[in-house]
Amino acid sequence: MGPTGRQGHRPSRQGFRPWRCSASPCRAITGRMLPLHVTDPALAAARLEALIPGPVAPARLAVGESLGLPLATDLLLPQALPARDTAARDGWALCAADTAGASAYAPAPLAGAPWVEAGDTLPSGADAVLPAFEVEEHGPLLMALAEAVPGDGVQPAGADAPLALLLRHAGQRLRAADLPLLAMAGIASVAVRRPRVALLPIGDEIMASPILDRTGPFLLHLLAAEGAEARILPPAGDDPASIAEALRAGAAEADLLLTLGGTGLGRRDHAAAGLALAGEVLLHGLGAWPGHSTGFGHAGGRPVILVPGHPADALAGWLLLARPALRRLSGALPAAPRRARLGRKIASGIGLAELVLLRRGAEPDLVEPLATGTLPLSALAAAEAMLVVPPASEGYEAGRWVEVEEI
Repeated sequence: MGPTGRQGHRPSRQGFRPWRCSASPCRAITGRMLPLHVTDPALAAARLEALIPGPVAPARLAVGESLGLPLATDLLLPQALPARDTAARDGWALCAADTAGASAYAPAPLAGAPWVEAGDTLPSGADAVLPAFEVEEHGPLLMALAEAVPGDGVQPAGADAPLALLLRHAGQRLRAADLPLLAMAGIASVAVRRPRVALLPIGDEIMASPILDRTGPFLLHLLAAEGAEARILPPAGDDPASIAEALRAGAAEADLLLTLGGTGLGRRDHAAAGLALAGEVLLHGLGAWPGHSTGFGHAGGRPVILVPGHPADALAGWLLLARPALRRLSGALPAAPRRARLGRKIASGIGLAELVLLRRGAEPDLVEPLATGTLPLSALAAAEAMLVVPPASEGYEAGRWVEVEEI
C-alpha cells in the first residue's frame, strides 16, 4: 500500500465533489494515482450523516450486557425506591412513642416488637428501629433501654429514588453506577442500540501476515469503547475486485463498514476503486492533517468509510467521520469535552483541520502539545488527550483554554 501520512506537501482545499467510476474506468486507473478532492471535514461529516437515515433498531439486552451502550428510550424507574419505609439497620421495629422516657435506669416494655433486618419493610405501626444493644431481652419480654424518635433507623419510602425518576435520557449510556438502582427496582433488561461494524483490512502483506495490521486492533478498541459490536473481516488483497467482493459480503452483516488502508495515491492503493465497484464513492479526500486521504461512500445499502492505514491518519478519520457516523447509528449523545489550558503555543495553517496530540501537564487542567499534523507513533502512544484545530484557525496561544477529548 502507498503512504497515507504526510508526504511532501499539504493537500489544497477544494469544494465537495462526488467521485464516481464504472467498472471499466476503475480497471483503467489501477496503475496510476487517484485524485483527492479535499473537502472541509464538517461538510464531509454532514454528507456522510445524510447516508444514515437514523439509528439502528433497538434491542433488549440484559443489564449486565448493556453497560456503556446508548439507551434506545428514556430509562424511567417505575416506582419510588424503596416503595415503602424500610429498616436502615438490623434491630427491633417499634413505635417510637412506646419508648418515651426509656433509659437504662428506667426501661420501657415493648409489646410485640418484631426483629427486622436492614432492607426489610417495616411492619404496620412501626416508625423506628432500635439496635440490639438498646433493647434488653428477658425471655419473651423486651425492654427498651433508650428513647427512640420517629425515623430512627428507618429509610423512608422514596429515599433512594422518587416515583418515576428519569434515570437516563435516550442516547445516554448505561453506567455501572446505575446498576444498584436497577437491581432494587427489579429491572433486568433495557432497550439499547448497538450498531454492527465490520473492519476490512486491505493489503497483500496483511493477507500473508495479519499481525502487520496496525490499524484494525486500534480501531476495534475505539469501537468497543463506543459500544459498537465490531469485528475484523478477513483481509482483502491489493486489487479493486477483491476489495469490492469483500465489501459486498460485509455489507450483508454490518450497519457500517470501515476499510483499513489503501486510501492513498500509491499504485497499490485501491480502496476507493474497490468501493466504486461495489457501490459508489461520494468523497475521497478530507481537509484534515493527518487523515487527508480519508473518504466514504456506500455499498450494499450500507455506508462505507475509507480509513487510511497509518494509525495517526486512521485516528483523524475516526474522530472526524467514523465516530460521528457511529453515534448517528447508535443514537448516542456526544460526551461533553473537557476544558483544559495549553502549556505551549500551537501553530496551524489556514485551510486544513489539524489534529493535535496532548499529554497532561504538571498543573491541574494543563495540557502539553506532543505533536501536530505529522504524528509519530511514539507521540500517539504517549498521548492522553487530543484536540482538533478547525480549518479557519491559525492555532492557539499558550495559556488558551480549549476543549479536548480524552484518548
